[in-house]
Amino acid sequence: MRQLAFHDYRRTILRRAILGMLAIGIIVSLTSVVPLYKQSQTYIDRLHYAYAGAQSQAIHYQILRYQDIASQFASRTEIRYRLELLNRGEIDLQNARAFSEPRLADAIRITPDVVASLRLSRQGEIVSQHVFTAEPNLQRFLETSLTSFRLDQIEFYPATDSDTVTMKDLLISVPAPIRDDEGELIGTDLLAFSTVGFHAIANQLTKFGSQMQLFVIRGSGDRVFHVNTPNLDDETVIEIITGSDLPFPTSVLMAGVLTPTVYQNGDSHTLFLVGIPNSDWQLVISAANAELYKEHYTTIILVSAVLFIAIIFGVWAVRRTIRPVINDLTELGNELTLKNRQLELAGQVVDHTHEAIVITDVDLNIQRANQAFLRLIGMLNQPIQGMHLKDLMLIEKLPIQLEQKISRTLQLKNTWQGELWYQARDGRSIPALQSISTIRDNQGQIVQLIHIFNDITQQKITENLILRKAETDQLTGLVNRDGLLKGLQQRVAALQHEETIAVLFLDLDKFKPVNDTYGHQIGDTLLQAVAARLLDLVRKSDLVARPGGDEFVVVLQGPAVHQRATQLANDIVSKLGEPFAVEELRIHVGASVGVAFYPEHAATADELLKQADMAMYAAKQAGRNCVQIADASG
Repeated sequence: MRQLAFHDYRRTILRRAILGMLAIGIIVSLTSVVPLYKQSQTYIDRLHYAYAGAQSQAIHYQILRYQDIASQFASRTEIRYRLELLNRGEIDLQNARAFSEPRLADAIRITPDVVASLRLSRQGEIVSQHVFTAEPNLQRFLETSLTSFRLDQIEFYPATDSDTVTMKDLLISVPAPIRDDEGELIGTDLLAFSTVGFHAIANQLTKFGSQMQLFVIRGSGDRVFHVNTPNLDDETVIEIITGSDLPFPTSVLMAGVLTPTVYQNGDSHTLFLVGIPNSDWQLVISAANAELYKEHYTTIILVSAVLFIAIIFGVWAVRRTIRPVINDLTELGNELTLKNRQLELAGQVVDHTHEAIVITDVDLNIQRANQAFLRLIGMLNQPIQGMHLKDLMLIEKLPIQLEQKISRTLQLKNTWQGELWYQARDGRSIPALQSISTIRDNQGQIVQLIHIFNDITQQKITENLILRKAETDQLTGLVNRDGLLKGLQQRVAALQHEETIAVLFLDLDKFKPVNDTYGHQIGDTLLQAVAARLLDLVRKSDLVARPGGDEFVVVLQGPAVHQRATQLANDIVSKLGEPFAVEELRIHVGASVGVAFYPEHAATADELLKQADMAMYAAKQAGRNCVQIADASG
């Protein structure tokens, strides 16, 4: 009886000991697994939020680039001036179209992604219309529907009546108002862009899993484009649906939350919302949380299984097993924590994206840069981690006021976008359209910055070519009136204390009889010969311009310019007095030259040009073919 009671007691003690060991093991397991679960979940949330934010911002900034292109076309001075003349009734629509259409076509043709353009006057008259696509269906759609596109905001248009379209059949229209120098509206430019460039960005979003969905939504859902995520080699298919077909309620679109959580068919999804500027459209990315945390759950299950086995084995050999298992689990937890940190950093920077991306700390020390950025600055095989981002910038193009503005904007809005300049290792200057986004910790402090770069070197080259063409006299190759005024104003603004500017304003004598007698072709050839003689007489630093007709202007600058200006004016009168051989003719003309000095005769560039012009007319009244200095009394 006693042996039986002792056996029962031993079994009770053993059972209680086992239960106690299991309880201790469970408590120990929970104290290890729960913090690990929470910590890794936080890291994964931050990783995917940063990745989705980066891809959403890539689409966002692509649209901002389209707006910038449209604004640049609307601000072209010479073509805009023709539109002003049309609105004032000084030229007719046919004249305005003949001047504007070829120039706008040449400029737009070299602009990427543009498939059509439309310029309207203030009265709605078509001043210019072009279609730049070889696709028959798209061409027919643009030719029949372009004039019906909205002019008040950005809009998306499918090129077919089908419920499904491809990227090449989905267009984005970007309007830009055209204003005169007083800010009055004189017309509207409308550019239609292809959305094919968004294909690579849509492919990157597949990293969220097979259940990831991308929507482009207008307003509260009255029109929706559902972008089906393709394989890398497949064509993106876009479904045209309404808000009632969305897998989430449209109320979340106006809730003001950037990443709301919704349930679709019983599964939770995270939404990432980004508004499209100057429109009522927004981008929505829906990612299934089950796929986001799949690897995370698997890791937790595996760790729990190891802990359970360790507990069972610990009952058999407590002193031999529990301590090593706890040590192993601690090391495993540390390894998982480190791995999650590395995944967080690696996930925010997509190494194979076509856009250059850099991650820095809040002090701009580089933590990670992708291959696109290293190629951009020529440092593919060089270490960059730990470098300061400002060491790669052109500091002279980064004033302290701009630095302060960027810092304030990031603190208030978490994003900044603008133009910054960098210098490659081979010395090249690289203009970049740069977007900066912040990553904050749980206390709301900025801990990291994501920098996305778009190289706009070719865009700058194109802008400069267009600007130079607009400021050049097409007959002589000299600077025209616009270029003369701009160059003279720049020289006045940058003039050193000991320097003087001289303007020589000359008008050809007896040029009108040449035109009347021999025709404009001979007259044009004579003007080209005059321009060549003037260039032979001046220095490379001097500015020679033809503001119009038979008038020419020479601008000199230097510390002792009076004597040289007077001598050059007399040399011009002498040289232009020599006969010109034009075809089989020997033509004699002369020149009357007026000279004015800054600041002696004028306080502004415009006044200086006017004083030289008045002195030239004084020279004509004095008998022509001579030089006259401006009157200091004004």
